[in-house]
Amino acid sequence: MTLAPHIRVGAGLLTLGFLAIAVVLGTTSPVVASDPDPSTQTTGETHSARVVQIQIADQPVAWGTPIESPSWTHADAEATYVLTKASETIAANHSDAAHHLLGVRDPAGAVHVAESLATDRATDLRLLRISLAPNVLQVKPIRLPNPTKENRNAEANVPPSPTFPPPGTLITVSTPTRQYPPHLGILTGPARPIPSNAKLGIFFAQGTARPLIRSLQPGSGADAADLQRGDLILTVDGRNSPTPLAVIEAIQAKPRYAGDRIELTIKRQGQPQPLTRTVELGRTPPIPSTREQRLERSPHNPAPPSRRSSGFPLALPTDAPVPADQCGGPAFDLEDQFVGIVIARAGRTETLILPPGPLADALQRMAPKSK
Repeated sequence: MTLAPHIRVGAGLLTLGFLAIAVVLGTTSPVVASDPDPSTQTTGETHSARVVQIQIADQPVAWGTPIESPSWTHADAEATYVLTKASETIAANHSDAAHHLLGVRDPAGAVHVAESLATDRATDLRLLRISLAPNVLQVKPIRLPNPTKENRNAEANVPPSPTFPPPGTLITVSTPTRQYPPHLGILTGPARPIPSNAKLGIFFAQGTARPLIRSLQPGSGADAADLQRGDLILTVDGRNSPTPLAVIEAIQAKPRYAGDRIELTIKRQGQPQPLTRTVELGRTPPIPSTREQRLERSPHNPAPPSRRSSGFPLALPTDAPVPADQCGGPAFDLEDQFVGIVIARAGRTETLILPPGPLADALQRMAPKSK
């Protein structure tokens, strides 16, 4: 087939000229993350078989990537396993009733009840199981590589690998139905760790050694939790915090991500007893000072960041314009090799992809949790 001379990629136009691309017929073999063998490749026409839509109460919340049965499931051929973005499906944790409303829409349009097996906090991935074989769902699972020894049991950073696609690689993000056109983009940089930007949203008063709240970030978790100017923080998750530094150390005592909740005990003027407030950490970018930041925070921005857009062990940045409610699906290069799973919309012009290595490590960490 022949591509048009201009293809829209991310925020701009990528001029390719007239580029002829050989079409490799799809096979029933699973895609192998690191295998260049043409027999394991897919075509653009078959990419819909590599992705499903995740729903809560019939509402689409994310996409999912079917994968081969994890080794610790003893090759369960009568079930389909799907990786998706955990924080976008968080409503499934709120109650047993909501849990049963978590569904997977297959490429044919049928919706199936999915069981949530485990979640990996380091990567924001959730593993789902559908009690139907992949051929029944008309999906073709992706085979992930073996996990690395360094990351089987820890939330650790993964060193960059020379096997990652280089910056400038053109990618396509699969879509579950013809209703959604594929997202095109380029890799805009090398694989790198993405530090967490989860914020409490509190500014402490100066001139005092006590953790006295001076002001709150508008729209932050602290603001939503009804904390007030003049409140004095006593404990963080039950840990005494007599100074601002102690509050910070208590919060940083373990990995925290946007969407995590902490419990604060506070003393408020006029109240005889201490009060308890549960605060959800959120993504609170700095006060916008540049045009890019103003556009990102604008209510007219058509693609706001994901609920959790940071705190990943390793990710490939791309300008593919994937909305937050369409993260969780697979990305491929133009040779139809699996690049990774789209894990977050990080900004107005940046989307993040988890490469195969961190995906395999996350899956291995989920093993004990699912038993």
